[in-house]
Order: sequence, then C-alpha cells, then structure tokens
Amino acid sequence: MDRDRTPGRSGGRRAAWSLLLLAAVGACGRTPPAAPTVAPPLSAVVGVDYGDSLAAFLRLADGVSLWTWHGADAAGDSVCGAAELSVAGRFATWRLRGDGPAPPPGRLRLRPADPDAWHHQSVPWPPAAPRDWLPLPRQALDSAAYADLLDLLQRLTDARFRRRVTHWPAAPLPVVAAPTPCGELDLAECLAEAVALWNAGEPRPPFAPQPQADWGVRLAYVPDPALAPRLALRVVACDSAGRPLRAEIVAGAGYATASVRKYAVRGLLHELAHARLLWGHSEDRIHLLWKCGPIVDAPSRDERRAARLWELLPEGLDLHAYARSTEIDP
Repeated sequence: MDRDRTPGRSGGRRAAWSLLLLAAVGACGRTPPAAPTVAPPLSAVVGVDYGDSLAAFLRLADGVSLWTWHGADAAGDSVCGAAELSVAGRFATWRLRGDGPAPPPGRLRLRPADPDAWHHQSVPWPPAAPRDWLPLPRQALDSAAYADLLDLLQRLTDARFRRRVTHWPAAPLPVVAAPTPCGELDLAECLAEAVALWNAGEPRPPFAPQPQADWGVRLAYVPDPALAPRLALRVVACDSAGRPLRAEIVAGAGYATASVRKYAVRGLLHELAHARLLWGHSEDRIHLLWKCGPIVDAPSRDERRAARLWELLPEGLDLHAYARSTEIDP
C-alpha cells in the first residue's frame, strides 16, 4: 500500500500548503516596516532688511564674514556649526550649517570670527521675527568710558526701557513752551535755544517747536522751589503700546538771573537728551548726560549717534541680545 496516498496524510499536506499560501498572500498585502528616519543636517537661511536709513547710519560694507553658531540639543549637550553673514546694501543674509540635525526650539549664540567688527548675538531658534537676527557692527566712540556705541546705548536705556527699543509715536518730537518768566530769564527762550542746538547739524531734526501740539514735550514751570527740582523730565502719559506720549520738563525757580542763563540752557539740553529716550547718565564728563551734571555747552557726537541709533533700530529689539568680547580704542 502506498502510504503517501492515504486520505489522512494527503489532507494534512494540503492543509499545510494552504497555510503557507495564505501567509504569503498576507505578507504581500502588508506595508513593510519603515526604515528609521534620519534628520537632515542643519541648513538654514535667514534674511534681514536694515532699511535704507539704518544701513546708511551703520555704514555697512558689502561682503561676507565668517561666524559660528552654538546651541544645545534635546539632551542639553552643546552643538555648534559654521555660519556665514553676507551683506549687500540694506540686506543681510545668514547661512547656518551643521553636521547634525537642527537643535530644538530655544536660542542660538552667534559668534563672529572677527569680534572687533561685529557684536556677538543671542537669537531665537527657529527664526521668527527677522528683526531679532539683526547683526550690528562695532562702532567706536570719542569717550574712553565705553567700549563702543552700542555699549553706551545699552547703558543709557537700561534704567527705564530695560534696553528694549522704544520710540515716540512719530518724529520730530513736538516741544511746547509758552513764555515762562523766571526772574530775569524766560525759560521758554532758553528751551528754544536748547532745541536749536540739538537740531543743528542733524539730518532729521529731532525736535520741532509746536505750540498747539497735544503730545510731545511740554515745559512746566513751578515757581515754588520747595515743590519742584531745578530741572527734571517725567513721562506723564503713554499710548496703548507703552510708548511715551507726553512728557514734561519740570522747572523750578533755580534759574532766575541773567548770569546763569548758560547753565539753564545746559540743563535743558540735558533734559532734552532724556526726551530722546536716553534715560540714563554717563560716566564721562564730555557728555551732556554726565552723572554729575552737564559742563559742556552742546550735545556730544557720542550722544547724537546714540540717540540716532536708538531711533533707527526696530521697535521691540532687545539690546540684551548683543554682547562684546574685546575693547575698541576710541
């Protein structure tokens, strides 16, 4: 008898082949497991527009400079890569490269290969507002008390604005001063002289006498010396965005004779520097904003440039994001 052809054994073989066939068909219908994905190496491009006025003020030179970027990965370990900054007219372009994947959301530190030419920066990652990636070149001062122009500007704006760029709603800033007799002086005339000194030589005069303006800076005279300082500036109203809207130069009776006219004008020049939102005081006596009081008769070039830079920088820019690593000789 041929045992291979017995009914029981033949049925078992057929069943086995059927199971194999079903398994093969099932395997063909399934999607094969996906291969593990590998994140591509970091490659990012960020464009920044300075605008014509700021680019001209900074005297940007076309060209390419080398940088590095530094951050942390998901595990908190340091990661870094190469960066390149290209400047062409009013436009700047960052190009970042790395051997590994892009770091998680957070901040990156951008470090120039030439720290005498550019400030270090801390920037948000991934990029959101191009404003926050604005590269600023180093600019020397006449004063030896500060490393550069940005250092002076940071110190002069930290006390009130925490170095976050804030503007008046428009320019020029109206100055309102009715005739203000104070002994032998008219303080309104002294203020007009101070305004003219600030406006002299400026490409865009920062102040404009406007007797009917309902915003800007107003002279407020308090004749009782017990109720007012000699001179002080105070902001009395802000708009919904927190920008100054109205300010007062409060004048007491401290300046009353013709012999002290130049000191009154110096004091008003000092308060107008505050009105340009340079709210702090300087360590250098060549500045109107010297902490011991002004002993000069006109705004210094340093203060003019600091005020102009503050007005040209994009509103909301955080100057804490910039640092320096070397000093610049004046």
